[in-house]
Amino acid sequence: MSEHDEGAASLIGSSRLYVPDAARAGTTHCGSVGAWEALLAKSRERPDDFWADAARELDWMRPWDAVREGSFPHFKYFVGGIGNPSVNLLDRHLAQGADNRLALIWEAEDGQTRFFTYRMLFVEVCKCANVLKGLGVTKGDAVAVFTPNLSEAIVAVLACFRIGALFNTVFSGFSARSLRDRLDSYQPKVILTADEGVRRGQIVPLKTTVDEAIQGLPCVQTVIVVRRTGAAVPMRDGRDRFWHELMASASADCAPEPMEANNPLLSMASVAVLPHIGSQTEEARGEMSRLAAMNIIEFYKNNRIPNVVNPETLTMAKPGLTA
Repeated sequence: MSEHDEGAASLIGSSRLYVPDAARAGTTHCGSVGAWEALLAKSRERPDDFWADAARELDWMRPWDAVREGSFPHFKYFVGGIGNPSVNLLDRHLAQGADNRLALIWEAEDGQTRFFTYRMLFVEVCKCANVLKGLGVTKGDAVAVFTPNLSEAIVAVLACFRIGALFNTVFSGFSARSLRDRLDSYQPKVILTADEGVRRGQIVPLKTTVDEAIQGLPCVQTVIVVRRTGAAVPMRDGRDRFWHELMASASADCAPEPMEANNPLLSMASVAVLPHIGSQTEEARGEMSRLAAMNIIEFYKNNRIPNVVNPETLTMAKPGLTA
């Protein structure tokens, strides 16, 4: 055993459990260490009851008929339940008066920042949803997101939720060949990309990568381009459209698509997101997540987060999304 390993083993062996004081514990979701242990025990002993309680904290268009049906590996959760993830990410907060509360912070590596309140984000999402519908994307159709870390990517994903479209976020550092492999297996109607990306101070030519990747790929009908750096990029007539032009004329009124809890929510063929489904040199394979399961798990993990101050409105906020 190396000196480093011996030191680590000694530290672990002499470690202590520090329990928060009662006043601080009282401000948490559980309220006390004992309540947390009871909740943990419930999740193990009565998992269906545990997840049903979590699901009741969300908004549903129609409640479920059964919490779980079947057994591993062939099972479904919240069978018959109807809802939409965008409602719980946006509409639910607006209904509670969160219009001017901070929902999304975007900061680029060059220091550029953008702030979205819940109302601002809701408007952008509905406009993007209508843009996608205007381009022929309907429930169950596929959309690919090949962008840097942009606020537009978050808006596009939420817009896919809104209309029931499948989406795939692909790592923007992939080569044209790697991108092509994923698009070929996923068959998206629309690709969202940017003129260029900026990564560690280097310019990444995203639009030209997309152009190369989709040659001879008939499924792609439209390429939407976000102007990230403002660089001149080739735009093919009838296929390529600029994000800002499409959004400028889009309606901000878009009702959420009702979706059964076990409808596919997204398809991740990008191994940068799910490393266990293939390496960068292997054939890309996809994985489907189910609407309710992902929505409820993410809610339960993230709904109890510290308050932050909205620098524009100076109101206290609980962000639903960060980037």
